[in-house]
Amino acid sequence: GCTDQITASSKDLLKKVNDLLEYTETIFNKASINMAPCVIEDLFLSLREHYIDGKNNNTINFDCLSLQNKVVVTDAEKIKKSLINIIDNALEYTQNGEVTVKSEVLSVNQSPILICSVKDTGGGIDETKIETLFDVFTQSDMTLARSHEGVGLGLASSHSLISLLGGTLSVKNNQGDGCTFYLRVPVALNQ
Repeated sequence: GCTDQITASSKDLLKKVNDLLEYTETIFNKASINMAPCVIEDLFLSLREHYIDGKNNNTINFDCLSLQNKVVVTDAEKIKKSLINIIDNALEYTQNGEVTVKSEVLSVNQSPILICSVKDTGGGIDETKIETLFDVFTQSDMTLARSHEGVGLGLASSHSLISLLGGTLSVKNNQGDGCTFYLRVPVALNQ
Protein backbone atom coordinates (compact mmCIF):
# COMPACT_ATOMS: atom_id res chain seq x y z
CA GLY A 1 0.00 0.00 0.00
CA CYS A 2 1.09 3.47 0.96
CA THR A 3 4.18 2.28 2.84
CA ASP A 4 5.46 0.39 -0.23
CA GLN A 5 4.94 3.45 -2.42
CA ILE A 6 6.77 5.70 0.07
CA THR A 7 9.64 3.19 0.28
CA ALA A 8 9.93 2.94 -3.51
CA SER A 9 9.79 6.74 -3.93
CA SER A 10 12.43 7.18 -1.22
CA LYS A 11 14.76 4.72 -2.98
CA ASP A 12 14.25 6.52 -6.32
CA LEU A 13 14.99 9.90 -4.74
CA LEU A 14 18.08 8.55 -2.95
CA LYS A 15 19.40 7.13 -6.24
CA LYS A 16 18.92 10.50 -7.97
CA VAL A 17 20.71 12.37 -5.16
CA ASN A 18 23.57 9.83 -5.21
CA ASP A 19 23.84 10.15 -9.01
CA LEU A 20 24.07 13.93 -8.67
CA LEU A 21 26.72 13.72 -5.93
CA GLU A 22 28.72 11.17 -7.92
CA TYR A 23 28.61 13.32 -11.04
CA THR A 24 29.63 16.51 -9.21
CA GLU A 25 32.59 14.66 -7.65
CA THR A 26 33.91 13.79 -11.09
CA ILE A 27 33.40 17.18 -12.73
CA PHE A 28 35.06 19.01 -9.83
CA ASN A 29 37.96 16.53 -9.80
CA LYS A 30 37.10 15.33 -6.29
CA ALA A 31 36.62 11.68 -7.23
CA SER A 32 39.45 9.41 -6.19
CA ILE A 33 40.61 6.35 -8.08
CA ASN A 34 40.98 3.21 -5.98
CA MET A 35 43.05 0.78 -8.01
CA ALA A 36 43.07 -2.74 -6.58
CA PRO A 37 43.15 -6.33 -7.80
CA CYS A 38 39.68 -7.45 -8.85
CA VAL A 39 38.30 -10.79 -9.97
CA ILE A 40 36.29 -9.56 -12.95
CA GLU A 41 33.97 -12.57 -12.81
CA ASP A 42 32.96 -11.55 -9.26
CA LEU A 43 32.10 -8.05 -10.47
CA PHE A 44 29.72 -9.50 -13.04
CA LEU A 45 28.25 -11.99 -10.57
CA SER A 46 27.35 -9.05 -8.31
CA LEU A 47 25.79 -7.26 -11.30
CA ARG A 48 23.77 -10.39 -12.09
CA GLU A 49 22.51 -10.42 -8.47
CA HIS A 50 21.64 -6.71 -8.72
CA TYR A 51 19.35 -7.46 -11.70
CA ILE A 52 17.80 -10.70 -10.50
CA ASP A 53 14.27 -9.28 -10.81
CA GLY A 54 14.68 -7.60 -14.22
CA LYS A 55 12.53 -4.64 -15.25
CA ASN A 56 9.81 -3.91 -17.83
CA ASN A 57 9.43 -7.64 -18.61
CA ASN A 58 12.93 -7.73 -20.08
CA THR A 59 15.33 -10.63 -20.11
CA ILE A 60 18.88 -9.77 -19.04
CA ASN A 61 21.81 -11.98 -20.02
CA PHE A 62 25.42 -11.84 -18.86
CA ASP A 63 28.12 -13.34 -21.09
CA CYS A 64 31.47 -13.21 -19.33
CA LEU A 65 32.65 -16.82 -19.47
CA SER A 66 36.01 -15.74 -20.89
CA LEU A 67 36.66 -13.89 -17.63
CA GLN A 68 36.69 -16.90 -15.32
CA ASN A 69 39.49 -16.49 -12.77
CA LYS A 70 40.76 -13.36 -14.58
CA VAL A 71 42.24 -10.89 -12.08
CA VAL A 72 42.95 -7.33 -13.16
CA VAL A 73 43.95 -4.16 -11.37
CA THR A 74 41.36 -1.43 -11.80
CA ASP A 75 38.78 0.59 -9.86
CA ALA A 76 36.07 -2.07 -9.94
CA GLU A 77 33.55 0.09 -8.06
CA LYS A 78 33.65 2.82 -10.73
CA ILE A 79 33.27 0.25 -13.50
CA LYS A 80 30.33 -1.33 -11.66
CA LYS A 81 28.62 2.05 -11.12
CA SER A 82 29.09 2.90 -14.79
CA LEU A 83 27.67 -0.43 -15.92
CA ILE A 84 24.70 -0.13 -13.56
CA ASN A 85 23.87 3.27 -15.08
CA ILE A 86 24.14 1.88 -18.62
CA ILE A 87 22.16 -1.30 -17.85
CA ASP A 88 19.47 0.70 -15.99
CA ASN A 89 19.16 2.92 -19.05
CA ALA A 90 18.90 -0.08 -21.40
CA LEU A 91 16.23 -1.70 -19.21
CA GLU A 92 14.31 1.56 -18.92
CA TYR A 93 14.09 2.15 -22.68
CA THR A 94 13.40 -1.50 -23.60
CA GLN A 95 9.96 -3.05 -23.16
CA ASN A 96 9.43 -6.83 -23.30
CA GLY A 97 12.86 -7.25 -24.86
CA GLU A 98 16.36 -8.31 -24.08
CA VAL A 99 19.49 -6.73 -22.64
CA THR A 100 22.79 -8.57 -23.09
CA VAL A 101 25.95 -7.64 -21.18
CA LYS A 102 29.19 -9.06 -22.60
CA SER A 103 32.68 -8.58 -21.31
CA GLU A 104 36.20 -9.64 -22.16
CA VAL A 105 39.79 -8.58 -21.59
CA LEU A 106 41.72 -8.12 -24.83
CA SER A 107 45.24 -7.03 -25.60
CA VAL A 108 45.29 -3.82 -27.65
CA ASN A 109 48.78 -2.66 -28.67
CA GLN A 110 50.10 -5.11 -26.06
CA SER A 111 48.09 -3.40 -23.30
CA PRO A 112 45.16 -5.17 -21.59
CA ILE A 113 41.77 -3.50 -22.06
CA LEU A 114 38.51 -4.47 -20.35
CA ILE A 115 35.79 -4.24 -22.99
CA CYS A 116 32.14 -4.40 -21.96
CA SER A 117 29.13 -4.08 -24.22
CA VAL A 118 25.51 -3.56 -23.21
CA LYS A 119 23.17 -4.39 -26.07
CA ASP A 120 19.41 -3.83 -25.92
CA THR A 121 16.45 -4.50 -28.20
CA GLY A 122 14.77 -1.17 -27.42
CA GLY A 123 13.88 1.56 -29.86
CA GLY A 124 17.43 2.70 -30.54
CA ILE A 125 18.64 6.29 -30.37
CA ASP A 126 17.91 9.07 -32.82
CA GLU A 127 21.20 9.54 -34.73
CA THR A 128 20.99 13.32 -34.19
CA LYS A 129 20.94 12.80 -30.40
CA ILE A 130 23.97 10.48 -30.11
CA GLU A 131 26.45 13.38 -30.04
CA THR A 132 24.86 14.88 -26.91
CA LEU A 133 23.82 11.64 -25.22
CA PHE A 134 26.60 11.84 -22.61
CA ASP A 135 25.84 15.47 -21.73
CA VAL A 136 24.37 16.09 -18.29
CA PHE A 137 20.55 16.28 -17.99
CA THR A 138 20.10 14.81 -21.48
CA GLN A 139 17.71 12.04 -22.42
CA SER A 140 17.63 10.48 -25.87
CA ASP A 141 13.94 11.23 -26.34
CA MET A 142 12.68 14.13 -24.27
CA THR A 143 9.07 13.31 -25.23
CA LEU A 144 9.54 10.10 -23.25
CA ALA A 145 11.19 11.92 -20.34
CA ARG A 146 8.09 11.91 -18.19
CA SER A 147 7.47 8.20 -18.69
CA HIS A 148 11.09 7.39 -17.81
CA GLU A 149 12.22 8.04 -14.26
CA GLY A 150 15.77 9.34 -14.79
CA VAL A 151 16.96 12.93 -14.75
CA GLY A 152 19.64 12.54 -17.40
CA LEU A 153 22.65 12.01 -15.13
CA GLY A 154 23.35 8.29 -15.47
CA LEU A 155 25.08 8.25 -18.85
CA ALA A 156 26.91 11.55 -18.16
CA SER A 157 28.15 10.12 -14.87
CA SER A 158 29.24 6.85 -16.53
CA HIS A 159 31.09 8.78 -19.22
CA SER A 160 32.90 10.86 -16.58
CA LEU A 161 33.81 7.82 -14.45
CA ILE A 162 35.16 5.86 -17.42
CA SER A 163 37.12 8.91 -18.63
CA LEU A 164 38.59 9.24 -15.13
CA LEU A 165 39.92 5.68 -15.53
CA GLY A 166 41.46 6.57 -18.91
CA GLY A 167 38.77 4.71 -20.84
CA THR A 168 36.05 5.48 -23.36
CA LEU A 169 32.30 5.06 -23.52
CA SER A 170 30.53 5.03 -26.89
CA VAL A 171 27.22 3.96 -28.40
CA LYS A 172 25.94 2.83 -31.78
CA ASN A 173 22.55 1.80 -33.08
CA ASN A 174 22.09 -1.87 -33.99
CA GLN A 175 20.85 -3.06 -37.35
CA GLY A 176 17.13 -3.58 -36.86
CA ASP A 177 16.50 -2.46 -33.30
CA GLY A 178 18.08 -1.19 -30.12
CA CYS A 179 21.59 0.05 -29.50
CA THR A 180 24.86 -1.10 -27.98
CA PHE A 181 27.00 0.80 -25.50
CA TYR A 182 30.73 0.02 -25.47
CA LEU A 183 32.87 0.62 -22.41
CA ARG A 184 36.65 0.27 -22.84
CA VAL A 185 38.95 0.65 -19.83
CA PRO A 186 42.70 0.03 -19.66
CA VAL A 187 43.54 -2.42 -16.88
CA ALA A 188 46.65 -4.09 -15.54
CA LEU A 189 46.86 -7.86 -15.33
CA ASN A 190 47.48 -9.11 -11.81
CA GLN A 191 50.23 -11.71 -12.11
